[in-house]
Amino acid sequence: MQTLKELIFHKAAEHLLTQGKQSRRTTGCAYRGDGGTMCAIGALISDEHYDSVLEGKTASEPCVVQAVEASLGVSIVDTDTLRLMFHLQQVHDATTPDWWAAELQSVAHEYNIEWKRPCKHLRN
Repeated sequence: MQTLKELIFHKAAEHLLTQGKQSRRTTGCAYRGDGGTMCAIGALISDEHYDSVLEGKTASEPCVVQAVEASLGVSIVDTDTLRLMFHLQQVHDATTPDWWAAELQSVAHEYNIEWKRPCKHLRN
């Protein structure tokens, strides 16, 4: 059975690598960006639980955590899961997409999450 950290990581990683570009608005990175894009944490938030008030807030802020919890039907109570969400947000916001797979591999290792990045995303 998949742990909550594994669920969050795999869903965010798959989304980022499939999308292949940052989710941005004129103000910077966004949970919901131009052209229907979503950041790593935005991909965890359903349209039903998204609100523009989330923009500009970190992944560990209560309103963002509540939106993720409601969307996934879970309760996030441990700080390690909150740290994981923050790190996934940083991969999206602070790294260019061509480095995402390598950064995600590091995050998976740090949180002891088994993940084999897809070959098409390997960087020499």
